[in-house]
Amino acid sequence: MIAKSDCRTTLLASATLIPLLSGPGATAQTAGQGDQAAAAPGSGIEEITVTATRRSQALSKVPESISAFTAAKMEVQGVKSFEDLAKFTPGVTFDQDRHDIAIRGVTSAAGSGTTGIYIDDTPIQVRALGLNANNSLPAVFDLDRVEVLRGPQGTLFGAGSEGGTVRYLTPQPSLTDYSGFAHTELAGTESGGLSFEGGAAVGGPIVEDKLGFRLSGWARRDGGWIDKVDPDTLQVTSPDANRANTYVMRAAVAFSPIDNLTITPTYNFEQRTKNNYDQYWDGLSDRSNGKFIDGTPENMMDSDRFHLGSLKIQYDLDDIQIISNTSYYSRMERVNGYSGTLYNLSYFQQITGGGTDPQGNVCGDGTEGNPCTKTSLPYPLLTANGLNLPGFGKYVSKNWILNTQKNITEEFRVQSSDQSARLSWVAGVFYTREVAAEHGRNQRPATSRFDAISLG
Repeated sequence: MIAKSDCRTTLLASATLIPLLSGPGATAQTAGQGDQAAAAPGSGIEEITVTATRRSQALSKVPESISAFTAAKMEVQGVKSFEDLAKFTPGVTFDQDRHDIAIRGVTSAAGSGTTGIYIDDTPIQVRALGLNANNSLPAVFDLDRVEVLRGPQGTLFGAGSEGGTVRYLTPQPSLTDYSGFAHTELAGTESGGLSFEGGAAVGGPIVEDKLGFRLSGWARRDGGWIDKVDPDTLQVTSPDANRANTYVMRAAVAFSPIDNLTITPTYNFEQRTKNNYDQYWDGLSDRSNGKFIDGTPENMMDSDRFHLGSLKIQYDLDDIQIISNTSYYSRMERVNGYSGTLYNLSYFQQITGGGTDPQGNVCGDGTEGNPCTKTSLPYPLLTANGLNLPGFGKYVSKNWILNTQKNITEEFRVQSSDQSARLSWVAGVFYTREVAAEHGRNQRPATSRFDAISLG
């Protein structure tokens, strides 16, 4: 009765405006597994610098399997989320429903995740507490690059990185140069609504060599393509109901009171709201004509919001770096695990024979044989075309789950910084306190309504 489908989107217009300074090389490169990406001498292509080993290093020099995507390359490829990025990353799969990332097939539905997810130096992955504990994935906007590290990363990136680690690296405020850009896009969804987005980022010195900033903001509307109807009248109550909105804001300040010391407080905010799930009722839809209808009585909304504040302190000596990163991550996610209305009605239909007699005859169709008993309904509650509730009246049983995270993280590292040294090293300590909770609203039972029906 319920089906899922992919929508098709046509890009109408896209523009990136106001480039204040030229960006870095726009090539996505993969190192490891025998494929070392390097810039050809004299080619004019700038090689990507990554921090997969917790220090800046040319991608071709990293002895691990890594895929790195610059902001410019993701712009060209139309990447908006990790779901898009996974299509270009070997060995990586993405579960759209649970936001699970599996690298090299390593995955688990219980306990801590098997893929670490980091924004700069802060881990944000969630522990699987029970039903619908989904990861929050940052939107792809105003990023310096995204690094995907394949293989166990427990030494440098802690728990939850058995299969690998995904790192979102943000641009840091500059104390010397101004930079910025603006981006707009407009697209149409086949048999659906418009999609559009707009955002801008700017940064530079406030006081030369002493104080700098970086600000960015972005908003996006993904147009829906499934119309929601009243299950009784079949009148459209919400066109393009599976639309989604995303809002992102980031602010960072870099302060250098003395030479070689940089203090960088940063704040990240993101909110995603999916108005209704990507599900439609086959019996009410006409797929050949692009008509997709959802008759589920309640709205199956999904929302996800997080705040991330961090304070990074870095002191550079001649051949040594001392780094401290303190962060606080607060997240609230509300999901509809399933339709409480359909679940309850299907349950009562099952325990009452589903509107059939013991021989499988539909009750009330005049078939001779064993009549419906007192424990059988005179009609099915659910049909291929939706709800069938004569005498039942309006019935909606909302069901939702609220997941929360509150993480405090502290990391302190001392590491070598001489790129030409024969020996490189990293030493440090890591502390985290994670408080996760799951709150649910139980379904409103239909017992009173069910008992009031005249049974056959």
